Amino acid sequence: MNRLRALQKFVRPSLPSLGHWAAGIAMGTLFLTIFSRLRLAFGASTDVTIAVLLTFVLASLASISFIRNSSRLVTLAAFWVIAIWTVLQPAVLDISLNSIHQFSLMQLTSHATRFGITFAIVIASLFPFAFGTVAILLQPTQRRSALVGGIATSLFLVPTLLGLSISPNVAMWLAVSGAVLSGAYAYLNGSRPGASGEFVSSEGNHKHWIEKITLSFMIGFAFAIATFVGQQLILKNLVAELATIGGLLAGLACGSLLSKKFKTRIPWSESLRWMSLAAWGAIIVLSYPTMTYLALHETIWISNTFLLFISRAALLTVLTLPLGIILRTSSSRQTLNSADYFAKILGFTSGFTIAIWSGISPALAVVSLVLAASAIAAFSFWKSDVKLPVLWSRRFVLAAVVGVIVCGFLFRHRLDPSKSEKLVFSGNAFAAVRNGVDWSTLQWMDDGRLANEYSTLEGRLSFWKQRGSQALVRENGLVTEIRSTNSAVFPMNASEVIPGLFPLIAHPTAEHVLVLGMHSTTLHTCESYPLHSVTVIEDSSFFDEIQSWATSFLSETSQFRFINADLRMALKASHTQPYDVIIAPQVASATTAGASELTQEFYLDSRRLLAPGGIFCQRLPYYDLGPETVREIAATLKSVYPQVLVVGSVQGETLLVGSLQSEPLVTKELVGRMQLPQARYLLSELGWDWSIPASQGALDDSAVTKWIAETHTPFSSRHHDLLFKLPAEVARWATKSQLTASELAKQGMALGGYLGEGDESLDISQRLEDSTIAQKILNEHPDDIWSYRAALKEQLSKRPRAKIMQVKHEGLARRLHPDDQRRKAYLVTLSKLAKSETPTLQMVDSLVQFRQPFDPLMGTFVSYEAVHQLRRVDKKNRGDAEAKSAELNHLLYSIYFSSAGDKSVRNVCEAILILHEHPEVTSSDEDRWDQLNGLVEILRHRWYLRLHDKTRQSKYETIDTERSIGAVRKAINDLEELASRANVSESDWQIRSEFIQENLSRPLKQHRSKQLRRYQINPQVQ
Repeated sequence: MNRLRALQKFVRPSLPSLGHWAAGIAMGTLFLTIFSRLRLAFGASTDVTIAVLLTFVLASLASISFIRNSSRLVTLAAFWVIAIWTVLQPAVLDISLNSIHQFSLMQLTSHATRFGITFAIVIASLFPFAFGTVAILLQPTQRRSALVGGIATSLFLVPTLLGLSISPNVAMWLAVSGAVLSGAYAYLNGSRPGASGEFVSSEGNHKHWIEKITLSFMIGFAFAIATFVGQQLILKNLVAELATIGGLLAGLACGSLLSKKFKTRIPWSESLRWMSLAAWGAIIVLSYPTMTYLALHETIWISNTFLLFISRAALLTVLTLPLGIILRTSSSRQTLNSADYFAKILGFTSGFTIAIWSGISPALAVVSLVLAASAIAAFSFWKSDVKLPVLWSRRFVLAAVVGVIVCGFLFRHRLDPSKSEKLVFSGNAFAAVRNGVDWSTLQWMDDGRLANEYSTLEGRLSFWKQRGSQALVRENGLVTEIRSTNSAVFPMNASEVIPGLFPLIAHPTAEHVLVLGMHSTTLHTCESYPLHSVTVIEDSSFFDEIQSWATSFLSETSQFRFINADLRMALKASHTQPYDVIIAPQVASATTAGASELTQEFYLDSRRLLAPGGIFCQRLPYYDLGPETVREIAATLKSVYPQVLVVGSVQGETLLVGSLQSEPLVTKELVGRMQLPQARYLLSELGWDWSIPASQGALDDSAVTKWIAETHTPFSSRHHDLLFKLPAEVARWATKSQLTASELAKQGMALGGYLGEGDESLDISQRLEDSTIAQKILNEHPDDIWSYRAALKEQLSKRPRAKIMQVKHEGLARRLHPDDQRRKAYLVTLSKLAKSETPTLQMVDSLVQFRQPFDPLMGTFVSYEAVHQLRRVDKKNRGDAEAKSAELNHLLYSIYFSSAGDKSVRNVCEAILILHEHPEVTSSDEDRWDQLNGLVEILRHRWYLRLHDKTRQSKYETIDTERSIGAVRKAINDLEELASRANVSESDWQIRSEFIQENLSRPLKQHRSKQLRRYQINPQVQ
């Protein structure tokens, strides 16, 4: 009994704090419910964040104006208002969003108009909740820190639980119940009017308003820096965003506790706050590499999804926790009045807004913050006219803070997102670390080089070069596009081309196309078709830079119209004409923006803009999505479109196609449109035959209907679990891609399989057989590809194809198939060229013309033939530089358009030697550096395949090894000389050089030693 009484005595004082903490969790859960609905409606726009902050500013002003005295009834009403409004908000939000129909698409090009609309909708759907929240915070209580701490806890913990185990609706109703009970408890047990508490009325001392607003402004500016840094370390989604906000609120709660504990004011505490803010900025700079290391290793080694999300949230919380502490301890009194509250939220919102809208670079923002805070700290210390602290411990702390600030300014280059985006968002980096690759070499373990970058506190855009002629576009570290900068030597990326090509093939007469996102590959695809108009909508702070990048690959832009507008808002606006095809080529499902494009409302908005018989096509990478999630997304699309087709694109990706057509999409006419000149041209840029898309797996409408039969609730803005479920799905460890591919294969069949038996199916099977033969030659005979000639002749003689064709003066007649006619003409041209004693460049060019349209038994092999014939061209009839340039281009084509399993190294060594001996064949030193670096990387990959293939070994292995060692040595020398001209620092080149030596040169030399030991001759014994 005595122990029970002792326990009651210990627990009873904590019960009120626990009650406030639980009330805070309920409030935080209701806030994230409303905020997630806004995010699904608007995507990841920072305008929403600013509008939410401004709404709380207005709510605080209204609370100060109308709530003059503390009252238990006000607390009760405030709790009940936020509970009831959370339930009513979806209807208000839907009505507000429908008002966007009144605006035209062109009106939305104005940022002021877009923000005005966003602000109006946010106020309409959030103001009652914000007013109730502020009213609760302004009521007197002794445990305000517990309430704020509860809100912070909910933002830290609840999003992870929503993604893993708890239904959002269950969480919402629990929070509603908690808010109702909290209000009743506050009414029955709250403080009487006039009781002292942490917050008092607005009739306080306003002497230090300027100081408070200035510090709050700087904290808001610093918070914008923290959100930018967080985006570069953790994938940008709502879970990460709420964790960042939760860290700030946790800091406010901690600051409140510290204010109570340290009641004695230090004479130089005012300057110490500013020094702490400057030190925070310096620590962000100095610790950025360490945070990158932690973010990478969290993803690699933490297999439990819950622990992974908690660790990520903790990392983000660390960024903003100090800011909350500094903000809360900025008052000289232990109590805060309503005027203090309004001043702080107004200053914070102003600082955050100006930081985002100013377009300032992150590096300059951090330097400005550190210098400004240090200057104000020095001025405040001088103005206070106090002496340095007497105690040596305080002097040491002061000296350490000053030292950190100075180091942060001197080493500000450590805040370099280009060093982190290749690591944190790269599957190759994860695998390398698991395989024991040293941390210091991860940045340069491939041939990627930063070509250009643009950064503001709103986000980051960067362009990377690799493989000589391939470019990567990254937004906040995430790859958004991969494309070839020269399709004559490097293939376009199939995953980027097919999402735009398939709907243009599927629609019989497309004229007007809408592209959701500035995707240069899709624009290039649209340019190849005879379209009347192509409307491109892109919402980015780097709109001009992205447009310049995209249009640089277009020969004509008259048919394109580029609109800088919020994507979700633009779909709701009125357009001048309906569209035959709508293409969504960029969907990152784990991000907030990507999740908002997978909702029922998004599909309804896209359907509204389609013409009768129109087609909507969305790219869906499922590398990290399980079959259940993909099925639910397909069910959401099916709930809107009468006909849905799921088509495989490349391994790990699929296309979701919604159609308003009444007839089936997969018909013989579809196969015929695959063979149109523009389609075959685009497929040739991939190194694909027209039959390959027809061989991809697919689910027609009946298969989709059967597959999704068990799915009950489509993803909707009202059911906001999508924002939490998708990040958790992406983060969990499992063979998700394989399971999804297996499930799709079980439910469907090859696209051409839906045609049944017929000439089209026979054509597809025969062309696929040719592709198999070509792949076998390239993979199994890397040093003897000339056997393709025999295969080509054999297919012509044993499998001649005929086709009924229109013949002049004869009407319809049975003639040799056009593809076989081309093959026959190719062999004739090759024969003439081989028999010619003095071939010319024009004769070689006539041979090269057979590369397009792509033929699996000709395409890649034509380049081998062209290289061979170019070396026979009489020097008198050619320009040596011109011939070498052509030879290099054909070598590059044979290298990069080959199969992934190609182990040939001779053509790679020959290309390196041309670049070494003839620098004039490249347009610039940067281009030459990229080409050499890319070829070295290809050589490393192919020798890796050779050295790990114990079943086959070329009879030319010794010669190939010696050639490769010599080529690598020359490439390294040239790369070292060109590094500075390619904007590669000496330290970066040193890392890259060591990696090449360790992973290519050394294995080759060891391989050569093994070969020499085989031929060692033992001396004769006398």
